Amino acid sequence: MKKNSNNKTIFVGGDVGVYQYIWLIHLLDGYSQKNKISTIIFEYKKDFEKIKKYKNLIKFNNKYKILYLDELLPSWFSNKYLKLFVFSIKTMILFLNIKFFEESFFKNFTSKGVYYGIMDFAFRNSNNLISPGIGDLLFSSYHFVQKKYKANFLSNYNLNAVFLAHSVYHSRAFLNKFREENIKIFNISWSLYQQDKLNDSMWDFPSVEFFNLSKQMYNKDVIDDYWKKRQQGSGNYTDSNFASISHKKSDYQNIDNVLFLHVFKDSPNAYIDETKIFRDYISWFIETLKIISVSKEKWLIKMHPSYKKWGEDQPSIVQAIIKSVSKRHKLTNIIIDNLERSNVFVLQNAKKIVTYSGTCAIESICNGKKPIIISSTMLDQYNSDLVHKPKNIKEYSELILNKYAEQDFKLSDSDIQFAKFLLYIRENVLNLIPELDYKYLYSPTFEDYTIKNYFKIIEEKENYLNRLGKLLGNKITHSVSEKFLNKIYE
Repeated sequence: MKKNSNNKTIFVGGDVGVYQYIWLIHLLDGYSQKNKISTIIFEYKKDFEKIKKYKNLIKFNNKYKILYLDELLPSWFSNKYLKLFVFSIKTMILFLNIKFFEESFFKNFTSKGVYYGIMDFAFRNSNNLISPGIGDLLFSSYHFVQKKYKANFLSNYNLNAVFLAHSVYHSRAFLNKFREENIKIFNISWSLYQQDKLNDSMWDFPSVEFFNLSKQMYNKDVIDDYWKKRQQGSGNYTDSNFASISHKKSDYQNIDNVLFLHVFKDSPNAYIDETKIFRDYISWFIETLKIISVSKEKWLIKMHPSYKKWGEDQPSIVQAIIKSVSKRHKLTNIIIDNLERSNVFVLQNAKKIVTYSGTCAIESICNGKKPIIISSTMLDQYNSDLVHKPKNIKEYSELILNKYAEQDFKLSDSDIQFAKFLLYIRENVLNLIPELDYKYLYSPTFEDYTIKNYFKIIEEKENYLNRLGKLLGNKITHSVSEKFLNKIYE
């Protein structure tokens, strides 16, 4: 199909879930109306088998020319043997480069995306606890090559925008190609946000202007009330609510510092931070344990509250790494916490708080303590003085080992209030889970809602989602709650 300036098209793919489509079609409708889109290409026709009979989808399909990428691709693409033959050489070249010439991928942002996309998927799907095997890398390289072919194939269409469920794994092939062609890219998670043309963005990385506008709309009392509610395990972030609960009586006073872990199988590269000193969670944890081994303080190793929902055996991974590190380093000063102690009390009592990135870094600042982080968070995007983000291993080691000095980690009341404000915006404005009565899909589990009931829930939000779609990419880059939207565009 040749490009036709009169036939504007959008592409939707990257493994969008069934329940995401139920609310997404209304947003896509609004976007398409505003931008005069006539054709919508979905990656897989099978995604709609369970919802094709429902009136909202039928109505949506009648408004646009609906195509499916798996039906547009050449016939040989659906034959696994022919496909393997066609892609075998490119797969092998990519695999060999990943395996033996790793550093060649770290020359620019685009090639880093290729490396992280393949490695993160290989590790996620590997049965190995600490690193992917050769078979995992081959399999991942093969599927990355396929995604790259699809991206090149789609460039023949007059794409106005693409909507992708992932910014990680093999979707990096889509991001690289569509950035190259200057096509608008939106990512779908528990919200929807527009990617930057040159660098990554995140669902909680809106513009400085957005936050300045938000400051005028929410007073201190509203923000403080939400913080109190959240401390009691009743916020809008499920992981935080679960982590706030104390499952066991523990002596918090015997803990000096805490290391908050992440879900190892999850990708740390939804946002590629080119200044971070560790490429993945595993290498970070290994090196941190080596440093901690010579510390004179007591360290708590806190497992991630949602590792079970991800289907990850985090205790086995942690024990395997500790066993390996212990061969040359004594680790007599660590306590492993397997979802036993409340995050609320750990954050209140610990002197130093170390994490790769994520929510607990913000929570640390809300508790008046400057965290040590590796990769950027929404906090250091707006005020780098709120965190310790080391530039090299030496600086990282010094931050961990140097005797605690209150002036190096204590934050002012205004810093604390700013962090609470950011947390409020993150979980009440940018997070659409409470807005859409929608549970985030952890990889191995299914939603609790029936399709029929969820359609009814979303019908009540149809006008809001349609308005949101019309504004995205034009006046706003990030989806926002209905209440916030009404305040801005009432």
